[in-house]
Amino acid sequence: MDLRALTTFALTIGLLGGLAGCDDGSDDGSEATADAAAPDADAPDTAPGPDAAADAASPDMTAPLDMAADVQPDARPDLDADAEPDLAPDMAPATCEPACPGRQTCEAGACVEPAACSEDLDCLDGRHCRIALDGTGACADDCFEDAACPGTRLCALDTGRCPEASPCLAPDDCDPGRACVDGACADLCGPQNPCPGGQTCDPDGRCAEPAECAADADCLGDRLCLFGACADRCREDADCPGTRMCDPVSGRCPEPAACFAEGDCDPGRLCDDGECAEACGGDADCPGRQRCGPAGLCVEPVACEADLDCRGARLCLDDACTDPCREDADCPGALSCLPDGRCGEAPQGCARDADCLGDRICLDALCADPECDENTDCPDESCVDRRCAPAPVDCVADADCPGLTCAPLGVCAASGPCRLDGDCGGLRPICLRGACAACATDLDCTQSELCIDGACVFLDGCGGDADCPGRRQCAMASCLPSPCLGDAFDAIDPDDFATPTLAARTYRGLVLCDGDTDRYRVELAAGEGIEVITRHDPAAGDLTVRLTAAGAPDVIYATADGIGVDVVGLAPSPAPRAVDVEVTGRVGYDPTYDLTLTRLATCPRDTHEGPFGNDTPATATPIGPAPLTVELCPGDTDHLAFDALAGTALTVTATPDQLVDVLVIDLLDPAGDVIASARPQDRDFALTADLPADARYTLRLESGPDPLRVDLALATAPTADAAARACAAVPPLAPDIPLALPQTLPVDRLEPVCAAGFRAPDHVATFRLDRAATVELIVRPDDRQTTIAVRGACADPATEVACEFAAETGPLDLEPGDYTVIVESSGVVPQTLELRTR
Repeated sequence: MDLRALTTFALTIGLLGGLAGCDDGSDDGSEATADAAAPDADAPDTAPGPDAAADAASPDMTAPLDMAADVQPDARPDLDADAEPDLAPDMAPATCEPACPGRQTCEAGACVEPAACSEDLDCLDGRHCRIALDGTGACADDCFEDAACPGTRLCALDTGRCPEASPCLAPDDCDPGRACVDGACADLCGPQNPCPGGQTCDPDGRCAEPAECAADADCLGDRLCLFGACADRCREDADCPGTRMCDPVSGRCPEPAACFAEGDCDPGRLCDDGECAEACGGDADCPGRQRCGPAGLCVEPVACEADLDCRGARLCLDDACTDPCREDADCPGALSCLPDGRCGEAPQGCARDADCLGDRICLDALCADPECDENTDCPDESCVDRRCAPAPVDCVADADCPGLTCAPLGVCAASGPCRLDGDCGGLRPICLRGACAACATDLDCTQSELCIDGACVFLDGCGGDADCPGRRQCAMASCLPSPCLGDAFDAIDPDDFATPTLAARTYRGLVLCDGDTDRYRVELAAGEGIEVITRHDPAAGDLTVRLTAAGAPDVIYATADGIGVDVVGLAPSPAPRAVDVEVTGRVGYDPTYDLTLTRLATCPRDTHEGPFGNDTPATATPIGPAPLTVELCPGDTDHLAFDALAGTALTVTATPDQLVDVLVIDLLDPAGDVIASARPQDRDFALTADLPADARYTLRLESGPDPLRVDLALATAPTADAAARACAAVPPLAPDIPLALPQTLPVDRLEPVCAAGFRAPDHVATFRLDRAATVELIVRPDDRQTTIAVRGACADPATEVACEFAAETGPLDLEPGDYTVIVESSGVVPQTLELRTR
C-alpha cells in the first residue's frame, strides 16, 4: 500500500471514529463551534470567513478528509505541521521491483505506460502497441471482434492482433511503412529499400513496373514478363490467346503443339504447316543450307547434307529432308523405327538386303556388312552378290555338283541354307538336303507324329504326355491343346465370322493358338501388289504363311516357310482383288509373331489423291495454305483445288526433287481456263496471280516420263485494291438465318480498329435496318481468335460503330441504314455468322 492510500485509510478510520462518538443530535454543538473557532494547526494564519464556520458546523462527506479530524480530534494522529507522517519503512518503496520494461516509467513505486509507445514492451497487462500510419504508437487492448480492427482487417482471436488484410483495399489495411499495391500490402520503397529487378520507386514510395521488362523480377507481385511487357499470370485457358492453354504452374500460355494461325505462336514466329517456326528476314537467319522463302519462312534445299539443313524435327536421310518415323510402318522393308526418328535394322532379323541400312546385306537372316566388293576380297572364293562363295562350277545336272545342286543358271549352288545340322536350330534342327527340317525320320518326331518331307505331321493318339508335341497333354489317349488367350483379333465376338481386314502397317504381338489358323484379308486396288513379312522366334514355334484368294483357301497364290522370317508377296495386277493372308503353325505350339504388310504399286499414290484419284478438275484434292508434297507418276496429272477470296495475291512455289526438263504447273479458274502458269526460277518454279473473285481455283501439275516429287508452298497477300474488291461483292446477312463463312486461303483485306496488325483472314457480310433496332452478332463456333466489327461504310474504319475481339458482340442500338460486318478468325474450322434483331 503506497503512502497516499495509507494516509487516506488513517483519516477514514478517524472520521468513522468521530461519527461513532456523536449522540442522537441533541447536543447544541458548542464544542464543535469552539473547535471550529479555534485556528487549525494546519491552516494559514488568517481569519476564517463566515462560510467556514457553517461548513464546520455541518461536516460535508465530499470535503477533504483531514477536516473530519476536527469532528473527532482524538481519532486523528497527532501530526506536526513540520513533520512527515511516521510510517513503517516497508510501506514506502522508492523504486519499482522488478524494473519497468520498455519505455514504461516508475511512478510512486508503480510502472506507468508512456503516452506514446514503440513496441509491445511499453504496454501493461498484456496490452500491445498499435502503430498508426503516421508512425505514432499507442497502447491498446487486444481485439475480440473484427469491429475493433481498422480498415478491412480481421481480428485474429488467437493473438488478439489485427494482421494486414489480404487482399487489401485501403491504406489502413497495411502496417506502417507499407502500402496497398494491387490488392497486396508491400513495403514502401526508398534508398534503404530499393525496388527489385528493373522496377523504379515512384514519389509515393511505391515500386512501379518499367515500360519494357527483361525478367519476371521487373514486374510487380506475381506478374510475369511476357515478350518484353509485364502481364498477369493466366489462371485458365480463357486467359490465353488463340488455341493456347494455360499452364497453371508457371502461369504462362506456352505455344501449342499444333498451331492454326499466327496468333498461336510467339512473337517473331509463324504458323507453318501446323507448327510454330521462326520467321526469317534473309538467308542468314536460316540454319544450315536452308534459305529464306517468300513467305518469311526458312525453306529446305532440294538436297540436304545434314539434319541442320532440314526444318524443325525433320531429318536428312539419303540426301533428302524427311519427316521422322513414328512407328515401324513408316519405315521401308523390315526396318524398325528407332527412338531418334530414324529407321534402323530390326532386331528380329532380315529377309532381304532392303531390310538393312545403307549398303549392308542380309546374311543368314541377319544384317551385316558386305563380305566383299570384288573377287580379290575372297581368298580361294569368288565375290557373289557381295558375299564370298565358292567359285561357280558349270553344271548340267546335280551329278556334276557333289553335295550341291545344279541351279537353273547352269552353276553348282547350295540347295538350301544349311550344309550341316549345326547350321540349323530351333524346331528345325536337322539339315536335310541343304534345308533345315524338323525331321529326317519318324524317330525325330513324337509318337503322335510322322515325318513327312522333313516335317512332323500330327496324327494324334498317345500313351502319355511325352508322346504329344509341344505343350499338348495326353488325356483319354488323345493329345489335347493347352488353353490359349490369343490376341486382339481372337477377342472379337466368336459369332462374328468376318475375316479382319488389315491396313498397310506392322502388327505386333499376334498369337497363333495351337491348332488354329489366323486369316486376314487385304483389299488391293487396281495396280497394287502386296508383300507380307512375318517374324517370330523359331524356337517357340514354326510358321507357314500363304496368300490365297479371298474366301477360297484352296486357291494358293504364294507360300513361305522360312526359319524365323517368312516373306511372301504378289506382284501388282491391273484389276482390283481381295487376298487372304493365312498363317498356320506346328501343332503343340502357341508362337507369337509380328506381321508387316506393305502395298506395292508400279507408281505409288501420294496421300493427296483420295479413293478416286485427282486426275481431273472434278476430282481435285482440296488443299489449304500448309506446304505439301505431291508424288507424280510418269506422265501423271494431278489437280489440287482451294478456295480464295477476291483481292488475294497468290504465289505458288514448286520445288522438284530433281532437275527436270518437263514439268507443267497451271492455275485454273472456275471455268477451267488457265489464268497463270509457273515459270522456273533457278531450281524452283514460281507462279503468281491476283485472284479476281471469291471462287474455287485449281492447280494442275503435269509430269514428264520420270516419277517426280514436288514440294508446294502457297503464300498469300492482299492486293492493292483488296479492300475495294472485298466490299464490291458482299453477301447479304438476314436475321436469324446463319451465313456460312467458307474456309479459304488466309488473306487480311480489311483491318478492324480493335484488331489492327493481327493479320487474320477476314470475311465480309452486309445487312440493312429499315428501322432503329437492337442487334446482336454471333459467330459459331468460337475459335478464340474471332473479331467482329460493324461499320457504316465497308472500306472506312472511321465508320465503325463496334469492334470486339470476341465471337459475339452486342446488343448494339443502331439507326436505320446499311451496315457491313467484318469477321476475322483463324479460318481453321468452318464457322457461321448469325444476326439477331429486336
